[in-house]
Amino acid sequence: MIFSYRPSKIPKILTELAKHELSRQLTVSDLTQHHAIALRRSGEHFSVDIHGRPLRDVRAEELSNEFFRHAVLCEFDDHKTHRPCYEHMLLHTIVHGTEWALEPRYDWLADAVMILRAAESGFDWNFLSACAGRYRLGPIVGQALRKLAQTFAIAIPHAVLATLSRGDVVDQIEARQRAKGPVRHFSHRLVGTLQQVRRQDVGLAGRSVFASMPALWKKRYGSPALTQFADRVDGDESVFYLSGWHVPEDVDPPGRWTDGSSAVLAIRRASGRSGRLLRLSGFAIQTDRNHPQVIDLHAGWRRLARLRRHTQDREIDLIPLPSALHERELIILRLRIRRPLSPAAIGRSPDVRQLGFFLQDIRATSSIRDASSVPLKIHNNSSDIAILWSGWSRPEADGCWSDGAEASLLWTSPSDLPANARVIMSGQIFATDQPLTGSVFVNGHRVDRPLVMNSGPVNLSVPLSAIRGDREIHIGLRFDNPRSPRDLGISSDNRRLGLFLQTVFIEVNG
Repeated sequence: MIFSYRPSKIPKILTELAKHELSRQLTVSDLTQHHAIALRRSGEHFSVDIHGRPLRDVRAEELSNEFFRHAVLCEFDDHKTHRPCYEHMLLHTIVHGTEWALEPRYDWLADAVMILRAAESGFDWNFLSACAGRYRLGPIVGQALRKLAQTFAIAIPHAVLATLSRGDVVDQIEARQRAKGPVRHFSHRLVGTLQQVRRQDVGLAGRSVFASMPALWKKRYGSPALTQFADRVDGDESVFYLSGWHVPEDVDPPGRWTDGSSAVLAIRRASGRSGRLLRLSGFAIQTDRNHPQVIDLHAGWRRLARLRRHTQDREIDLIPLPSALHERELIILRLRIRRPLSPAAIGRSPDVRQLGFFLQDIRATSSIRDASSVPLKIHNNSSDIAILWSGWSRPEADGCWSDGAEASLLWTSPSDLPANARVIMSGQIFATDQPLTGSVFVNGHRVDRPLVMNSGPVNLSVPLSAIRGDREIHIGLRFDNPRSPRDLGISSDNRRLGLFLQTVFIEVNG
């Protein structure tokens, strides 16, 4: 645990947390996805960080067990507790403190000196060397100790430095990359992933690079059944983030950034489900409109789409899937990011991660809804908003506005519908000095009668022209002249409004 300021209140906080049955609120996945969880009492400015493991770079449970096994009894604010031994404290300080940062860091040097002065002659250099070697941290620790010795003229046994330098070629490359900066190339990322795999347990860490390759392959490209479950869409799909993704971020709406130039995910459909479109929503990072972010989306060797992002506004793309993927239960997709950027490099924040695309939602299966039994209700607390696929604003208490020139609906009927069925969309039209005009498309076919609608309530009825056996319903709306309230001087709302959708119903005659 790492404590912030005002340490005199820490014991009281820990006592309160214990009474609060904290273990029921924190799950294993919380500490798996996040290296630390900061707990702060309401109204207070200090916090307690709970770490799932001593070092983010080492996921082996053996290291945690070592830290506890060699812990030393001590007192903290008149309370008896345990602290790591000096050797483990120095290991933690070096590995954690020497990570690359935008501004050069020297705080770890001061911490290291304080630890060695406190330990005096009792510091066990061989113990530190052996521990670092077990988890393939030797060259990293050796590199740091040489800098420490040069800066403060601290005597470090030559035999220890020689032992720490004996890592294999991958260990040496990792130590050099760590000093140069954030990972940018695929070869660098591969080294980082390989070392992460090798540090999953002490047995694997002690094996050669070639012996670790099967585990590396399984981690990057293995079956989604072996990967971390990440998201679920309407209970019809499971989404697995296989490689090249950061942990989820709790924003509105939530999502996760790609990490580097390549990211792989898999979508597993429920048995018997199908879909012809891929819906992808999110935003990208770029420097300016003249240098758009480009994302290529691939399924296998086939490129499904090339997405160009000129702004950091959220966008939704509907991408046709090849016929071979319409009914496939497992779809593996790869996003290739042409220009990954770190916010630190363009002066936006201290974040040095190589970001590209922030994925907020992805679906390849339309939701099952029986719109012929009861109308589907569109509002912010309704599960029926899952049929909104693109071109819609944030749902409100009694409906949802289309935003822009195009909007679409997509869902799957649980049963076949007759050819004479009609889709009725009820709501309000936004039009002022002239009617709202446009077109309607049903499953890719344009409805003959064009739209001409004045401001006010509307029941837009279009023929479904259902084909027997095809239960997927895709409604496309195209508006010629959507206007924003700001353009008309009504308010500061700059959304280009058309239809305020409230209900959707399929009318079946006979």
